[in-house]
Amino acid sequence: VTLRLKPNGSCRSRLLAFQEIFESFSEISQNQAIRYAADFEECYWSTFIKNMNRNQEVFNLSSYDISLDGLVAQKAYDLGNKIAENLEPKYSTVKRIYFNKGNSLLRLGSYYFIRNDYDNAVLVWKKLIEKPVKAELAYTACYNISLIEELRNNLTSSFKFANMSYNFLKFSKIKKKKKDKNLLLVKKRISDIKQRILDEDILNK
Repeated sequence: VTLRLKPNGSCRSRLLAFQEIFESFSEISQNQAIRYAADFEECYWSTFIKNMNRNQEVFNLSSYDISLDGLVAQKAYDLGNKIAENLEPKYSTVKRIYFNKGNSLLRLGSYYFIRNDYDNAVLVWKKLIEKPVKAELAYTACYNISLIEELRNNLTSSFKFANMSYNFLKFSKIKKKKKDKNLLLVKKRISDIKQRILDEDILNK
């Protein structure tokens, strides 16, 4: 079979040869063997092209050979690079907004927040979700606390406060237009935190 893997053979001949090799493994189905054969044929030509001398107008095909071991190694190398790209840390700037108007406690919490005094900011904003609760203010406080918990990388807590914000907002009595706009904002926050939690789980595996 391996004699048909020579570069001067036909594409069909190599595909069938690859397929026969994979079908020799009992745990691989015929459909899988065909798919793997196509993958290796693609790898064959990509490896071939990479190794060509681009300044050489005439290339002697008969003098070029790619061993099966070389193809396997190249395929493993390419797959490894793809996995590494997914795992490599990537840094980007994200935009986050918070509520700082509508109440003196919101403004006071904002005063602490912009000075990175997160503990006092949370203490102030939590007063807005104590009984008797005003849903019109409580949802903004929960939203802001969710933001701080995200900054602290307490993603589970951040997700909890984001959901609390949504529930308070949903049952608030603010004008429909404003409510609809802020519901979209809070939903996006919930979605962002959920995605961050999923990303953390992947990185921790």
